[in-house]
Formats: sequence, C-alpha cells, structure tokens
Amino acid sequence: MRGTHVAPMHAETSSGIHANKQEYLLKARCWTIDDLQASVHELRAHHVGFQRSRATPLRLDRLVGLGRYPSCARRTWRGGYDAIGSEPAFAETVEAIGAASLDGEERTDQLVFLINAYNVLAVQGILNGRSPKSAFGKLKFFYRDKYRVAGDVISLNALENKLIRPLGEPRIHFAIVCASSSCPPLRSEAYTAVRLDEQLDDNTRRFLNDSSKNRFDVSKGEARLSKIFKWFAEDFGTTDAAVQRFIADYVDDETVAESLAAGHFKINHLAYDWSLNGTSTARK
Repeated sequence: MRGTHVAPMHAETSSGIHANKQEYLLKARCWTIDDLQASVHELRAHHVGFQRSRATPLRLDRLVGLGRYPSCARRTWRGGYDAIGSEPAFAETVEAIGAASLDGEERTDQLVFLINAYNVLAVQGILNGRSPKSAFGKLKFFYRDKYRVAGDVISLNALENKLIRPLGEPRIHFAIVCASSSCPPLRSEAYTAVRLDEQLDDNTRRFLNDSSKNRFDVSKGEARLSKIFKWFAEDFGTTDAAVQRFIADYVDDETVAESLAAGHFKINHLAYDWSLNGTSTARK
C-alpha cells in the first residue's frame, strides 16, 4: 500500500521473481473511446500469444500501454474504468501478466514489467469494485485482493514493497499509479526497457513541477511535498537534505532548485487525496 511498509500476507510469494498536449500531467489528455479502440488494435497487432509458459518471458510493454487510458488531472476519464473493462484485450493482458516469467531477466526488464503490471492490476482492482478511498477500502484494495504476477499470487502492496522497491529505483513512485487523485497520472504509453530512464525522468519532473502535488515557497523556506516523500523517504535518502537534493534535480524553477540543493527548505506534506482518479460504476 502507498504509505506503508507492511509485509505481505502468508499466501503471497515471490518465487520466480528477482526481487498535441505535451503537458499531459498538468493538463492531462482525456482519451476518447476511439483512442481506446485504437490502442486495443495496437495491442492485438503486437502481441505474439498470451498463452505463455512460465519459462517464456513476457514483455508487457509489447502488449499495451495502459496510459492509453490515462487519468485526466482534475477531470475524469471519458468512458472511465468501465470502458477499459469492456475491452477483451484488457482481460487478456491481466491473464498474460500472470502467465509471464521473469526468471533470468535483467533489472531494467524486471522494472518495466512490474511497473506496467502494477498499473494494469490497480485498474483491475477498481473494475473489481474496490477503492482505496476509505480505510477499509485500502485494506481490500492493497492487501486482501490478490493477483497472479509471473505465476505468483500477490497483493498490490507486496508487488510494490516486495518486488518493485527492492530493485532500487526511487523514480518508480512517479510511475506506479494506485488509482487515486494524488497519484501521478498514467502515461499515454507503456514503459519500455529502451526508454525507461527517459520515461521515469519525465514522470518525476512533471510530478514535482505540478503545484497540486508539490509546492515550494522560497520566501518562507517551506516545501510542501507529496506524502510519497514521507511514506518512502528512505528511497530518496536518509535525511530531509537528501530528499531535497533528489528533488532539486527535477524542479524547473532555478531559485527553488538552488534552495533545495542547499537544503534550505523546511519540509511539510500535503494531504493525500485518495478519491478515485476516474469514473467507475463498479462497487463492492
């Protein structure tokens, strides 16, 4: 779960897995049903068979970019989650995630697969009627619901904290999306091994320069950051100064960046908006 470090339930295992609108994050593009259909056709044109043995690695980025159905900042999806769930290709993608294998895969390929898988399965959770908005909703959405990932049965919490985070890439926090308004939006493309570094840099820069997620007041010496930096502070450094140095590399305002690099800000955190980042009629 976002904001926790709780170990997965006993039923979860990790064997087999080694642990144009260019401002789309600030003014996110809302895809139409035609866009959705086009992405499904692209998926079907690229996939080479969903029925894989565990011995065969599956490159999820070759199947679908879930950001083809991006959340729209401060707005809702046109068609929403229900439009995604109505597409047979989405169910096939979920099945493919479970049938894949990451045995022997390089770190970058693992990151690509697991980030894409997390985003697909978070959408599946919403389609299952879950929502992380309430405390009980978080329990079901992040912990109780289990999914097959590369042959193992795990929760979203375990997928993030036991498989993705141990790979040592802090920028994943701006790539995995748990369906909430304070999360980063989904990209309009899948993550790929060739472009992963570029994609993660872009996500991080856009997230940190979004004033609804992070705010910097040089005159007061105050930085009001996303709670992601509180919950996962250790991923960005062991001190507030280390967190600020990480952020400084991505902030566009040069004055703010200089103050961050020097560790001049007092850090506080914004409230996290757990409301759904789209629309869905599914409820349980």
